[in-house]
Amino acid sequence: MVGIYQKAIEAYKLIFPELRLNSFEERLKFQKTIYLLKAFGVNFQELNFTWYKRGPYCFELIGVQYRKGTETNNLAQEETENIKKNKAALAEFLKDPNTAELYASVAYLSFEERLDEKEVIRKMGLIKPWFKQEDIARALQKLKQYSQENKIAQ
Repeated sequence: MVGIYQKAIEAYKLIFPELRLNSFEERLKFQKTIYLLKAFGVNFQELNFTWYKRGPYCFELIGVQYRKGTETNNLAQEETENIKKNKAALAEFLKDPNTAELYASVAYLSFEERLDEKEVIRKMGLIKPWFKQEDIARALQKLKQYSQENKIAQ
């Protein structure tokens, strides 16, 4: 499992050069980053995300801050190139913990639960009322556009 932790760290660092996991917000951003990368094609099949209070969450990733391996090159070259190519879009989706929570939650409800746009907006309004409907709708549109531009089948 150490290899998957290092792979997650490498992938994260392609978008954000520094990985700090000292605060809740930093760990939340890390979780959401890895979820979105998995949703958009990085092979993290060993990691199982489920819905938790703040959106998609992977219990296996808890150990990443304690088990940082020294292995490198765990990302396939095409995965590295894909992340680098889409770094700007991913950084926008993940620019801060709240934005990361919004995009990862909307992606999870759309891609994992396969809810249509109206149902995503309704469910987000019930479980995360601090997000405005227009922000949720905008996130849905940006994720849809990103998926279509990158030919990601969800």
